[in-house]
Amino acid sequence: MPARNVKGRLVYWKISQSQQLAKVSVWAKLLFTWLIPNVDNLGRADANPHIVKGTIFPLDQEITPDRCGELIKELHKSGLIILYSFRGLEYLCIPKITSYQKLMGRMTEASDYPCPSDEDIKKWEQGFNEVYTGTYQVHTKSVPKVKVKVKVKVKEKVKEEGENYTAIVVKFFDSLDSSWLKTLQAAYPKVNLTTELGKMKAWLVSNPDKQKKNIKRFAVNWLSRNKPEGDPIPAGEGKVIITDRMLEDRLGRIATKDMIKKLMQEIPQNLWWKVDQYLRKRYPGSNGSTFAEAEHELMAEAREGKDRLSVLTGGIGKAI
Repeated sequence: MPARNVKGRLVYWKISQSQQLAKVSVWAKLLFTWLIPNVDNLGRADANPHIVKGTIFPLDQEITPDRCGELIKELHKSGLIILYSFRGLEYLCIPKITSYQKLMGRMTEASDYPCPSDEDIKKWEQGFNEVYTGTYQVHTKSVPKVKVKVKVKVKEKVKEEGENYTAIVVKFFDSLDSSWLKTLQAAYPKVNLTTELGKMKAWLVSNPDKQKKNIKRFAVNWLSRNKPEGDPIPAGEGKVIITDRMLEDRLGRIATKDMIKKLMQEIPQNLWWKVDQYLRKRYPGSNGSTFAEAEHELMAEAREGKDRLSVLTGGIGKAI
């Protein structure tokens, strides 16, 4: 059964004046109205037409699973629900659930179903000029305080929050951003990211009582603490590693063009971007102009040297 804290729910009387609901068919109106007391605390439910048929219209032979599927799509097209999929299964969500209900009691913001993706939510917001909240406004003025029951509820809430947090962690690691991974690999070239990310996921799932609000920040701190020991390798002695500390020591005070050129001459050209990135962060008003001048001069000097070498070696191998 969906996570619900009340046996009965009151539908707000203004639902009959909804212009959005008025545009759909009569059966779609009935499906939407009867969905309200059957969705969970965050307005979510299974969108499988057979399950919807058995839950909402168990005794109506006129409404078949196929007809339920059509009505669900009609509600989705009108913006009354968001129809989305997760790992091959279909789910629905009533994004404006608080416009149709005001609940009393100790509600928990927990769900047995996955949340819509950011892309699904953004598409709904842009298509219908709305803002997705995904939560109830809970009213608790008339609820008496019972000490014994409160303790039980607190334990249940902690358990539900832990389960919801685990789902967030799993979703984060199952859909990692490729550009962020490249940034991590560039910052920690000696680290096996696959292994370390697996360790992070296992630690977060195993410690729901130590929830992290910013998982990306947690990952960076993790890698900083667990990176392989050893100083950066100087240029010319193998793989070069550029650290912020090294750049701060070399360029932190003034960062003149000559200082930048000298540093760039000591490192491979494919790592020059790190110097540019540091300078833009360290000196926000520079807009990369000093780095660009240094890079231009170095490239000009390289071309001049290549042309000079070509002139000097132009006669080698030719008959006298």
